[in-house]
Amino acid sequence: MIRRLAAALASGTCFTSLAVALPVPAFAQSGAFDISPGSLQQALDAWARQSGRQIIYRVEEIHGARSPGARGPLGAQAALEALLAGTGFVARMDSSGAVAIVRAAPVATSAGVAGGPDDAAAEIVVTGSHIRGVRDTASPTQTITRRDIEKTGYSTVEELFESLPQNFDEVTPEGRFANEGGSLLRGLNNSRVTAIDLRGLGAQSTLTLVNGTRRAGSIGGRVVDISAIPLSVIERVEIVTGGRSAIYGADAVAGVVNLVTRRSFDGAESQAYFGLAQEGGGERLQLSQLVGMEGDRGGFVAAYDFARSWPLDLADVGLLSLEPNPEIGLTQLTLNAQADSSRHSAYLAGRYDLTGSIEVHAETLYTHRRFEDFSLRFFEGAAENSFTDIVNPTEHLGFSGGARADLGSDWTLRLSGALSQVANTARTALFIDLGVVSISDDSVEKARSSLVTASSIADGPLFTVAGITPRLAIGAEWRREGFESVIDGVRDSDLSRNVKSAFAELLVPFAEGGPEGLHRLELSLAARYDDYSDVGGTSNPQIGMIWEPVRGLAFRGTYSTAFRAPALIELEGSVDAFLELVEDPAGGPSVPVLFIDGENPGLEPEEAETWTAGFDYEPVFLPGLRLSFSYFEVEYDGRIEQPSVNADRELVLVRADRFPGLVTPMPSAAQAADFLGRDADGFISNDTGIPFDPAAQNILDVFPDLVLFDNRTSNIAVETVRGLDFGVDAVFPTGWGEIDLGLNLTHTFEHERRVTPTSPAFSLLNEVGKPVDTRARLRAGWTRGAFGATFFVNHVEDYANPFSTPPSRMDSWTTVDLTLRLDGSRLSPTGFLKGLSAALAVQNLLDEDPPLFRNSLQGLLYDSANASPFGRYFSLRLTQRW
Repeated sequence: MIRRLAAALASGTCFTSLAVALPVPAFAQSGAFDISPGSLQQALDAWARQSGRQIIYRVEEIHGARSPGARGPLGAQAALEALLAGTGFVARMDSSGAVAIVRAAPVATSAGVAGGPDDAAAEIVVTGSHIRGVRDTASPTQTITRRDIEKTGYSTVEELFESLPQNFDEVTPEGRFANEGGSLLRGLNNSRVTAIDLRGLGAQSTLTLVNGTRRAGSIGGRVVDISAIPLSVIERVEIVTGGRSAIYGADAVAGVVNLVTRRSFDGAESQAYFGLAQEGGGERLQLSQLVGMEGDRGGFVAAYDFARSWPLDLADVGLLSLEPNPEIGLTQLTLNAQADSSRHSAYLAGRYDLTGSIEVHAETLYTHRRFEDFSLRFFEGAAENSFTDIVNPTEHLGFSGGARADLGSDWTLRLSGALSQVANTARTALFIDLGVVSISDDSVEKARSSLVTASSIADGPLFTVAGITPRLAIGAEWRREGFESVIDGVRDSDLSRNVKSAFAELLVPFAEGGPEGLHRLELSLAARYDDYSDVGGTSNPQIGMIWEPVRGLAFRGTYSTAFRAPALIELEGSVDAFLELVEDPAGGPSVPVLFIDGENPGLEPEEAETWTAGFDYEPVFLPGLRLSFSYFEVEYDGRIEQPSVNADRELVLVRADRFPGLVTPMPSAAQAADFLGRDADGFISNDTGIPFDPAAQNILDVFPDLVLFDNRTSNIAVETVRGLDFGVDAVFPTGWGEIDLGLNLTHTFEHERRVTPTSPAFSLLNEVGKPVDTRARLRAGWTRGAFGATFFVNHVEDYANPFSTPPSRMDSWTTVDLTLRLDGSRLSPTGFLKGLSAALAVQNLLDEDPPLFRNSLQGLLYDSANASPFGRYFSLRLTQRW
């Protein structure tokens, strides 16, 4: 050992070495690691102290690198893997047991942490790339570690993304009430799904992965329901914004979110959580148990998580108007922002090194969710209240497995397969009393979406020329998507398709550790071809570049094309007809409009071009500080959407210039008959209050001033989004504790749409029910020994309410969250406090009311897409690590 270190020093390589290697098998021991996110150098020093291992690294090489930290009863290997995740560095071990930290790429040997001189290395693959050892991607990237999650006090994945400024909270249990604006999915979210919607481009434009693999979707197979994934099994969340269709295929238009589960754990962890709103109601209980074991050649993690939620009635918290809506004569009496629900989740993951060069892994997650929701309403002139009672059990099952084999010469082959499905049953009891007529109905709708995937990826270095070693990844993928539904025992849908894909990715590191002006220069290229059995093929390229003129300052930029194929259910071609009274732009009485909703035949994939550009700055003179700035731009062509969605339909005549060719005033008898004939079952939902029987009456006789509106889903013309993200992260040690500061801000300059090539552009920003141009989240934390506190300030800018007369403004909304933490092990390493930690959280500490909105069709007094109804919310989490 002394000779090796002396030789390294004599050759001019400056290393820092810590401690003395312990005489135990490599990484076999386990213990309680508590290493905060921050400087990689400080994290490695802490790992050496806590593990008792010797570690060496170049100080100048890791300077400015940040580590996500590691905490809990982990094996030394698992803790070191966690510290190095996403840093671009890996660990090497020699036969003496010493560990050296080196760059992951380009390298001459496998990237990862070896269990010994003959053991195979575990690859590091960051989200947004298929090449092992990539330090970072040229696209804007955010990583939320488990330590970050613990500071928030949140209990669900949904809460985590609701607080993210880049995400629009549209497809959520609350968001379904926002009838104003938004996308088609909002109105279809009857199963209380929560989906991620980066940039407000629609949840179908964000690809959500679990450990890098796709999962079957909800809402007709369209989106992944993140509420089915318990937060207790999440290790970290990786978010890459910008088009990634060249890497992952369809749906990665706005970006990719990868939920990485806990796959390395040694010991046991028990958690109990309870939260409630100050106004009463909305209680949440969560209990979880996790166990794991780490050995020399593998390990496993198993977990069970139970969650129970009680209703939060908007009438009880003063956010439901109990006055009748004069337009439709409806008074909403009760409406639950949070339904009575329960969730059971079971998780199991394991990995094993078979031969030193072949490792196998597998994992499965099963979730059973059930909610019951009862709501009351009253129609003017009725004899009794109307009600809706929904009972909805849903089962989510996901399984994935695979193997990694070293091929030699630092090439690795990864084989993987996954199977997932979502089975949903909605039992609805409905009674409507309109006075002149009453309707009673009981229905059962069953739906199942499924996904089977198989992929193979090989990656490794190519030839070396002038000291430059490009790295290449090539692969192929096959998947089968399916969706079927049965309504009241009658099969309604039975759809499937196959997708075959081939892709390649190249990384060329032109310079690494070079002179000033060219400290680092890296080019990445990618291309992918996808062949759909129903809508044909599509090719998508991607190019990215990172230029670091001096250490700590990196400029980056990307260009790519992206696409989204129509969901299976969007190709079905069903049509529905609606009669509604719509505001007359001339100020006269409301006008009857016959809407045709559903799908246009012949939908094609939507296409997009995406650009990103920005920089990351970690000043050498101020370690622990990181600034990031990113510009993004997405230009859609052939966007799949309805021309007018939800309550925006109330303004279609006022905004008729947006829909040339789709609005037909004073139609002829032939035109009206053609419209009615598009609805196969001949049923018309009549919300005008004027009796009409399409089987016995001529629609123009009953409604002589009728207007037709073709509102079928189609490939609309153009949609454009431009904006920027700004982020600050800083961790500073002081004499009175560690200070942790952060800012995450997104500002959208423009989000415009043209429904047809000849229609004017109109904004999808800054209106009730739609994304707001500026959202920000500020963080300020303090940690000293066993104690910690973190403040969060959340801000949503003011915006317009076009549904009021005259149009008005919605106030900006700023709330403060607080989390207080206690680590019992820091107070007493023995006794009942050992391994015990507690977190007390208060969301909306100042109890700020959401901005008032008085024009909702359902009587809501707040905008559920941009605010929360819970008010001041208290929660306590207890965690015991064994």
